[in-house]
Amino acid sequence: MQHIGRLFLPQRRGESTLHTCSVAPYQFVFPVCGELRRRHQFLNCFWMDSRIKLLSIDFDGTLVSRISEPVLDAQCMELIRKLQKAGAIWAINTGRSVDLLESGLADFAFPIRPDFILTTERDVFRPGRNGDNWEPFGDWNARCARDHAELFSSVETVIAEFVDFVTQKTKARLLYNWEGLEGLVAENDEEMERITDFIKRARAEHPKLDYQRNTVYLRFCHADYHKGAALGELARLLEVPREHIF
Repeated sequence: MQHIGRLFLPQRRGESTLHTCSVAPYQFVFPVCGELRRRHQFLNCFWMDSRIKLLSIDFDGTLVSRISEPVLDAQCMELIRKLQKAGAIWAINTGRSVDLLESGLADFAFPIRPDFILTTERDVFRPGRNGDNWEPFGDWNARCARDHAELFSSVETVIAEFVDFVTQKTKARLLYNWEGLEGLVAENDEEMERITDFIKRARAEHPKLDYQRNTVYLRFCHADYHKGAALGELARLLEVPREHIF
């Protein structure tokens, strides 16, 4: 787990962790990778702590609730808006692609816009010159794409073994993009456990081959690129010290 000030960045592969925020006389502890409980206290904690300069929040299950009402909390949005007005930078850090995130912002009628977006758990974007579209921030996305292409080219045999295992031994559905195999959707958590066990054995000689998992969804990735790394690059570009990041 990576520590930033008094706060903690999420681990890779969708693993659950805790955020702790202490503002005397209150202390809030809550799960990040599950449904975000007590969203009012969560953001009130930010508002009371003027050290926060860069705010990174997940989309599904955090900003947007899938199992409780309201799906989008108006008071939560207002607190983020106040933080932005006070000078804090808000970034959405998500596994969604740019297009899927934009669809989500529109579908849920978000009243405010993020200052930056970190997508597919790896890429960094800033607003485009026209104010509507997003463009890569720095050369991070290009380096990320290059390193992924080189990695997947070097592990073609492992990927072929993986495809054979999934198609012959599971009911999981393989997912492809224009570059090739992207990941899969398992039938259930038990099946996903068997699949990840296979990956761990198969990639023993390729430590840079990693994956990001969220319940029954899995995406292959380079071990050096994940939500925490993307946030670290954004902070570097914006020159925001670690102790001012949440």
